[in-house]
Amino acid sequence: MAQNATSIQPDRATGRIVDSPLSEDIHCRIRWAYDYWNAKRGARPWPLREDIDPVDFPRDALPTVYILERLDSEDDYLVRLGGNVYRQIYGRETTGLRVSQMIPRDGDGAAIHDEFATALSTGRPVLHIGRLCWHKQGAHLSFQRILLPVSGNGTRCDILVGVAVMFGLDGAMRY
Repeated sequence: MAQNATSIQPDRATGRIVDSPLSEDIHCRIRWAYDYWNAKRGARPWPLREDIDPVDFPRDALPTVYILERLDSEDDYLVRLGGNVYRQIYGRETTGLRVSQMIPRDGDGAAIHDEFATALSTGRPVLHIGRLCWHKQGAHLSFQRILLPVSGNGTRCDILVGVAVMFGLDGAMRY
């Protein structure tokens, strides 16, 4: 099991594949990311990596954006870009790490890895609304996260762009 500077315990709910516009109860940052993904893919099943530019993202979203690249030979993901919020959560820079170094593939981490795999295998975004316990801070947070599949070569999805919003239990947005 990966050793984490911070242990995150997600709820047992799983994400759902998104095939239609997101409802108004989904945070505007998540809706923006989904609309951006749809615009960049156009008539294709998914956008290409070259279509996605983090500079296009709203400035306040960047700390919670991450880009993961699937490593086929190891059934793992390389963090190509990890926003600053993840440095706070994991207690270290995440860019350049493997996801398995932060999130174990078993136990509570298995559901997260399954959602990554679902987004890539279906080529469809996966939305997750849940809660997590950020033990280092002693904080319980609600979150919304969307995983957006992207293709590096145009033949299959092998990259995920993730965007999250985190709320305190009082409902106020934290990140």
